[in-house]
Amino acid sequence: MYSEEAQVEFRPGTVGFYALTDKDLRAERIGGEYAQFVTVEWSRNALAQELKGLEEWLLPSVKAWLEGKREEPLIGNPHEISFSLESRLEILLSGTLSQPALSLYAHAISLEAAAEVLFEPMHTEEKICPLSPAHKLIVSKAKEYLKVHFTSAIRLSDLARYLGVSPSYLSRLFSKETGMSIPVYVRNLRIEKAAELLKRGDYNVTEAAFAVGYSSLSYFSKVFCQVMGCCPCVYPSPKRLVKK
Repeated sequence: MYSEEAQVEFRPGTVGFYALTDKDLRAERIGGEYAQFVTVEWSRNALAQELKGLEEWLLPSVKAWLEGKREEPLIGNPHEISFSLESRLEILLSGTLSQPALSLYAHAISLEAAAEVLFEPMHTEEKICPLSPAHKLIVSKAKEYLKVHFTSAIRLSDLARYLGVSPSYLSRLFSKETGMSIPVYVRNLRIEKAAELLKRGDYNVTEAAFAVGYSSLSYFSKVFCQVMGCCPCVYPSPKRLVKK
């Protein structure tokens, strides 16, 4: 996504923002890549109402846009999505919420997303330097825990408590060591296990989805396709091989 002033790239597992003005704002996608986006749209007036009384903590560029003092398109630098927001998005996309609850849940997520990207970051003394053996041990123990419990709903707070560190620190430590967020790591564990079950031929698609922790078959199929590059219904399985 780019304008005359700035250019940013949205990668998998990131969150950011942009605001339109009378000037052009353009976006491009790389052909041949699978992509899934969740977009939250606010009007200037509606967002200003939600953020009333919080203006002094907003990013200066966001504050200027809300006040109508910015002529150029506004693009916020993407950063890694939090464990909390990514987990809620999974629920939103799973298709398990009733229609009345869906609207309320989506609004709550939109507020959480705004809180993540529109405000000045807090300064913290908890910094991550090049990973020491102790840090690597924490990540290793986290992986062991996730490999045992990946079929269950895993809360970051519970995992952090188990390891004796803060949730935010664990999230950043894990991402630095593995190159992916904890939700993405868990997703990969689930899909890899589902692929193994399907390949053995002992499970059909529905059984494999439920076995690895998915309650929505449609959402499982979308995620499987994203990770494995094909739908689970056509994934190689001994029972589906046709002898010629």
